Amino acid sequence: MRFGIFQHVVSTVFGVGLWLCVSTGPLWGQAVDAVPRVRLEASVLWTLGIQAPDFIRDYQGVLGGAASSFGVPIGARASVNQYLTDEISVGVSGGFFRATIRENYTYDPKPPTTPLGPAQNVTQNIEVSTIPVLLNLDLFPARRQFTGYLGVGIGLVFSNVFWSEEIQTSRLLGARRSGTRYNGSLIAPTAKLRAGVSLGFDGSAMARSATGIRIEVGYTFAPLQDRFFAGQFDSFAVPPPQRLGQEYMIDAGGVSIEIGISLLLRQRLSSTAPQSRF
Repeated sequence: MRFGIFQHVVSTVFGVGLWLCVSTGPLWGQAVDAVPRVRLEASVLWTLGIQAPDFIRDYQGVLGGAASSFGVPIGARASVNQYLTDEISVGVSGGFFRATIRENYTYDPKPPTTPLGPAQNVTQNIEVSTIPVLLNLDLFPARRQFTGYLGVGIGLVFSNVFWSEEIQTSRLLGARRSGTRYNGSLIAPTAKLRAGVSLGFDGSAMARSATGIRIEVGYTFAPLQDRFFAGQFDSFAVPPPQRLGQEYMIDAGGVSIEIGISLLLRQRLSSTAPQSRF
């Protein structure tokens, strides 16, 4: 049900954005800037569908965890953009969000799973903190106050992954102990595709600045790879499966929904140009 609602939101935003992109009829007779402008943006975003299928499979199968995915994090993003033409802008953006798995459960696997230790209460804390930095190219096909836009960005994601376990003390044979399983910083390439709508607020066309809101849907690919389970080997009296020593991938991207504010700084005005999009 939640995925169906999300699909409806995504399709609606994309549909409205594309409709506004191809809408005809610029608004004439109002003064606007005739040279490139600067656009500043600040927004909040929600990232859905962070993917780590192999990691989650062994987290559940070996450690007995119940979580099937990372939670939906709330993040922030800011950018500065320079218009090369009236329709194309380039810029740089930076953001931050932290995806987590936090849960408490009793490790007590039942057949056919083979227990690797006695029953113990386990509290898991896994945090994936990311700072994506991207160079962006945006296209605003329609010159209107309300318009759709398309964008693409490439760059790097700077991330820290922290994983700790708090395990109930036990004197039983094979009992595990609490500890930090992984704490490392990673850098990976990242890319993003997005589409949205920009809604400019009413105001004087002669003003040197203008504001508006944006609603955007995007998809980011940010693969983080490392031997995340390596620290688990020392916590087991009975050796766990050797595959835990391999590299796992956590895609710290996924589909995002973003709502933000834009500030357009006009550099020079012309009384003959048509009113441009925000």
